[in-house]
Amino acid sequence: AISQATREHFLRTFPHFPGERVRVVSPCSRFRDASVPGRMPKAVAACEPGRFWLTVGTVEPRKNQERLVEAYARYLALGGEAMPLVVAGGKGWLMDGFAERLSRMGLAGRVILTGYVSDDELVWLYRHCFANLYPSLFEGFGLPVLEGMQFGAATVASSSSAIPEVAGVDGQTLLRAL
Repeated sequence: AISQATREHFLRTFPHFPGERVRVVSPCSRFRDASVPGRMPKAVAACEPGRFWLTVGTVEPRKNQERLVEAYARYLALGGEAMPLVVAGGKGWLMDGFAERLSRMGLAGRVILTGYVSDDELVWLYRHCFANLYPSLFEGFGLPVLEGMQFGAATVASSSSAIPEVAGVDGQTLLRAL
């Protein structure tokens, strides 16, 4: 299993499988050199470095970008600084109307959908974002949390599934902090 949370989920799903046969072998970041500067994606050319929010992942329901966008809209409505929200990731399942929803919410110019970005561009985004936001509802691991921290991004993540484990914080500590 790629995390303790995944191991536990597997054993709950298959309760008759012998637990001693399931070991945790966590992945690591695919980025070997944390000193590389990366390259700015064209989609964010108008963004000032350090002045945009970032979320990374395929745009799909379990990644929870819809709720993140709702929170972003509330943040703006309450007078939060109008830094753009950059959504870096390809289109996934059940999200065909996501861009249209942004338009209806009046966020089309404030939320930047980059689509898929190269590794070099992803490094730049992590290095230059104000914060890396990861609101996913369920993850086997959660590489964007690990990668964001690797490149110095302040990282705010949900407390579901394996995410606290990847962030190095147990779920109960996160809940008490909130």
